[in-house]
Amino acid sequence: MSLGVRLERVCKTYRGGRPLFSGLDLEVSPGETVALLGASGCGKSTLVRLVAGLERADGGEVRVGGTAVSRPLREVGMMFQEPRLLPWLDAAANVAFGLDDVLQRSEEGDRRVSALLAAVGLREAGGLLPHALSGGMAQRVALARALARAPEVLLLDEPFGAVDALARASLQDLLLEVTARNRTTVLLVTHDVEEALRVAGRLVVVGDRPARVLLDARIPGGSPRTPDRAGLGELRVRALAALGSARRSGPATV
Repeated sequence: MSLGVRLERVCKTYRGGRPLFSGLDLEVSPGETVALLGASGCGKSTLVRLVAGLERADGGEVRVGGTAVSRPLREVGMMFQEPRLLPWLDAAANVAFGLDDVLQRSEEGDRRVSALLAAVGLREAGGLLPHALSGGMAQRVALARALARAPEVLLLDEPFGAVDALARASLQDLLLEVTARNRTTVLLVTHDVEEALRVAGRLVVVGDRPARVLLDARIPGGSPRTPDRAGLGELRVRALAALGSARRSGPATV
């Protein structure tokens, strides 16, 4: 059974005493994929870092399952916009870096790394160093590393924004496949409405100062979806309108 994510009355203040969040509420149900959109500086990345335990809220509560988040949890995996691979380790060792120390040195760990590389389409690339990987390949390694501990919650901070369109579509398909197979709970930060409509089951737009939820809408139909699927046109317009409103309000940080 996957774990859900809940933020209740979350407050976070940044430089100059300006509140980034002031009583923000957001819930992601177990097994759900939620796409989080908003203008630059509105706090999307900070929100996922709070869930990851990489930052602490100044008020309110962040929970994964029944656990209040005060530090990184093994049930939570995270992938960033950049691959952040260790340049002196090959692809297989970078994936293994996501495992517990004991597993890293075991035959079971070797089998898991091989299976993960195969799952992301890099069965033959385990011995390559990061400099020998394309951008899309490096992001596949980063995704495999994030999945190494079989997390029940996967946090993705604009993970496909820096790769070309072909690699992006392939990575989106891969994300859909592995999360559907494992019923992983996913919180995806993206600046791309089309990506959100393709891979998520729900779309949330945040903005204003302090940040609040401007739009929270279910996305009709299964995934992946084609851009012309019935019902997406209206939601696309609503999402773009909410994003436009968020951008006009300006960044929440100073």
